[in-house]
Amino acid sequence: MNAGYTIMAVALAAFVTGCSSETEKPAEAAPKAEVFDVQYYLNNDQARRQMLVQCQDNPGALEDTPNCVNATEAAKQVRRQEMRDAINKG
Repeated sequence: MNAGYTIMAVALAAFVTGCSSETEKPAEAAPKAEVFDVQYYLNNDQARRQMLVQCQDNPGALEDTPNCVNATEAAKQVRRQEMRDAINKG
């Protein structure tokens, strides 16, 4: 009798799993943003600032994206150059 219940439970589980009323859709990929390199962000102050604001507003989702990494690196390079210029000027 135990075997009968086991077989019925397995059959019921298989039936319930196979009879879903909703068809599963594949996850839609988020549209890919154009990736800009560090040089682009060095040459485009406004684009660099805008990207840094976006990265800071949502660091959990964007912090490790190529554009955030590249904009952050460009900002670091700009700061270093500004510091060098200030030292050499002094």
